Amino acid sequence: MPHLQGLYSAYSDDVLVIGISTDPGDSVSRIQSHARSRGITFPMAANDRSITVDSYRVSAQSSAVGIDTSGVIRLRKGYGGQGANDWREWFDTLSGS
Repeated sequence: MPHLQGLYSAYSDDVLVIGISTDPGDSVSRIQSHARSRGITFPMAANDRSITVDSYRVSAQSSAVGIDTSGVIRLRKGYGGQGANDWREWFDTLSGS
């Protein structure tokens, strides 16, 4: 998540980042507390009613979906092994840079 936080700060005018927990036991307050303790400032939410899994076909933790302003999914990535440069390239694509 540190990569995402840095990119969120750099691209906040062009790209919205929302973290969604896929753990069914997580409450919003627990998720937000976890984010604050790690310096995460982008919005965090619980996966109410499996919206993430059903709508965006995210079946594993540490996944990212890039959605354009029309609501069309443009990019889909696993979060695992990517470095900062991989994520910067992805954000450049989303922001049109």
